[in-house]
Amino acid sequence: MSSHRAVPLSPIEQRQFVDEALPGRIRVIQGHLDDRSYLGIAIVALMSRALAGFLGIARDRSGKLVKASEYYEHTSGSSYEVKISDLNGGQLIEPQKLPHKVQKTLSDGILEANVGFAHLTFWPSSVDQTPSAAATDKYRDERYQRIRSFAEAVIALWEISAKTIRI
Repeated sequence: MSSHRAVPLSPIEQRQFVDEALPGRIRVIQGHLDDRSYLGIAIVALMSRALAGFLGIARDRSGKLVKASEYYEHTSGSSYEVKISDLNGGQLIEPQKLPHKVQKTLSDGILEANVGFAHLTFWPSSVDQTPSAAATDKYRDERYQRIRSFAEAVIALWEISAKTIRI
């Protein structure tokens, strides 16, 4: 992990990011919210997880939300990742200050994005899986609801946070 971006964003790059990159990602999420297929849910989960990280929201191994201030390291000691704090007036969200229900939605969504899509996982579960190790219909419905709620919460947090940006 790195503590900073490799190169700060210029005002023009910040404007492009806010006007083009972020709305594009959000349109992709929104365009797949009603898609219950594995691919549709994966797109929503992973794009929402990226947006949560941009806002400064992460989950530790205990399930507690933490402020994600570190950057993914692309080169030794530096990163090209963008966080809201890289935008003039943008501030990372303090996840512990969010309502408990929102914290749970975010924590559950990040976990589901991680174990369901970002990492290859397998666990034997007679409750959540069929005898052939496929997810049960009940589990698929619950996963869809967790990811949809997560996406909607992250988009709402972006909409609130966007009001502080001054480019």
